[in-house]
Amino acid sequence: TTRMPRYPAEAFLRCALDAVVMRALAKDRSLRYRTIEEFAQAFDEATDGSGRGEDNLLASEGRGGDYSGSIESSELRVGRPLGSRRSWGLVAVGLSLLAVAILAFIWRFESADLQVQRELTRIEADILKGALIQPREECALQRWNAAADRFPGRVDIAKAKKSLIDALRAQGKRSLDERRFDEAVALFTPAVALEGGAHDLNSELVDAKRGAFATREGMVPAGAVFIDRYEYPNQRGVLPLTHVDFSAASDLCKGAGKRLCTEEEWEQACSGPRHQRYPFGDGENASACAVQGGLNKGPLKSGSVSTCTSPFGAMDMNGNVAEWTATSLKPGAPQMIVRGGSWESDLAHASCQSRDYFMPGQGGARTIGFRCCY
Repeated sequence: TTRMPRYPAEAFLRCALDAVVMRALAKDRSLRYRTIEEFAQAFDEATDGSGRGEDNLLASEGRGGDYSGSIESSELRVGRPLGSRRSWGLVAVGLSLLAVAILAFIWRFESADLQVQRELTRIEADILKGALIQPREECALQRWNAAADRFPGRVDIAKAKKSLIDALRAQGKRSLDERRFDEAVALFTPAVALEGGAHDLNSELVDAKRGAFATREGMVPAGAVFIDRYEYPNQRGVLPLTHVDFSAASDLCKGAGKRLCTEEEWEQACSGPRHQRYPFGDGENASACAVQGGLNKGPLKSGSVSTCTSPFGAMDMNGNVAEWTATSLKPGAPQMIVRGGSWESDLAHASCQSRDYFMPGQGGARTIGFRCCY
């Protein structure tokens, strides 16, 4: 009989299975199989579900049936004891490649676990040393964001997020207490974003933003509010603005994102937490502020008398120019309270507790100015 040349079916199957394995091990993660089931289906298609890759190859190239009268060809297509031995070889090759691919698939997930643990260890180390939001990649926030994008849906990464939020919040509170407001904003902002807008965190962020704005505006904290350090325009070495009516003063504060101080806020900023009589203390000293006893003939430039500084750091709150407040003389009255006295006032009438009033709508006065609160 005429013998049919042996077709390298084992090579065909090996190539098909090699392609399956190479996809399982692809460097580009988007090309890899997502599940074991998807991998098994690809393997099943490579072997046609039954190890008939050789027959499929012969048929696809038009070689099946070309060897009429050939015993081996007939055996290969019909009963084929020789083909059966060849099929067992193909099965062995397929099983060995399947085992390699499964091990590689498992290794892939074990490798991911190791990578996650390594990143979590780095995140924990960054948290311990306080490297939370430093402007470089080697900080806890950037590391966590990268890990969350690379390994989505992992419980251990979600737990690390809680630790990161707690650390951001704790460090943000310290910055807020120490009046480092810009730093507090930088810490609370990602904490709020990670927490999904938690109310308590959001209120802390609002406080930090208020402090940052006030600091940029040259204001000082005075209890629950911020107040301009100097009389308007709140610039050291500049004469305070006078001849300004109540409505104009109110508009100027609003235009700067602030407001006129209430009488209570003004007095608190002047007397400090101990409620002292003068910004500089309880003892009388006519030369400590720009009042009548200092023989001043007009307002001085803001900040000229360094001793006239309140416990909160506001200057010239006694003397120099009197200041509009947002409080009326009594409910419904048109007159508005004016505090602090001017360079024409004696010391007693320029104390933190003394008060006067003036009628709006008259264009102000040469002795009256204002400062803003926030």
